[in-house]
Amino acid sequence: MSIGDRLREERDRLGFIQEKLAELLGTTKKTVIDYEKGNTSPKADFLAALAGIGADVNYIVTGNRTVVYEPRSKYELNPEQMALLDNFEHCSEEDKRAIQRLALLAAKEADTEEEQKPAQKSA
Repeated sequence: MSIGDRLREERDRLGFIQEKLAELLGTTKKTVIDYEKGNTSPKADFLAALAGIGADVNYIVTGNRTVVYEPRSKYELNPEQMALLDNFEHCSEEDKRAIQRLALLAAKEADTEEEQKPAQKSA
């Protein structure tokens, strides 16, 4: 199976006709057709845009499906948590260590406060 064949397969999986895919990715239907026929190879910016709409670009290029880790619902991040993690990733190593220490202290404090709450009486 060629890159073009896998590109067509991914396009079909995502539910796009060639014209709509071209429109979404800022290219022409002819370009998509040429890629799918193997007349030309997809460019990196095209592949990056494909990834942005959910295509498995690793599969298109290599023929190997990307193994997607599906977290348990308990571990799914809400938008606020994702933003916090993203901000953390953009910190210096020194700041990351400081944030980790602060988070550990805050968690320990929260645990202590929870332990100190009087037991609720049930009626």
